[in-house]
Amino acid sequence: MQETVDQLIERVVREEVRRKLDQQDFGLTGRMWNLKDVQQWLGGKSKDWIKDNTIFNPRFSREIQTMINNKIIIEGRQGKAWLFKAKEFSEWLDKRWHEFEW
Repeated sequence: MQETVDQLIERVVREEVRRKLDQQDFGLTGRMWNLKDVQQWLGGKSKDWIKDNTIFNPRFSREIQTMINNKIIIEGRQGKAWLFKAKEFSEWLDKRWHEFEW
């Protein structure tokens, strides 16, 4: 059975939208976050909450250390800000979302 022009257009548009959604990263690729950006991503949680539930949470210490070693997280030392590779850290947050103490 041959597609009508309308069916073909609908199929092509649907496939293109699906492809675009799969590629969408909300502009996070190549972007660095500071703690204020992470606060916004987590709905306004405090900096202390973020540190206690993510960076300094013993449950995640190995994963956090690996991200530090791989420069996904840049430690805030000697008065410098914590920095996070936005795409990778947001993916980690989404993966661990259900484990946080909300």
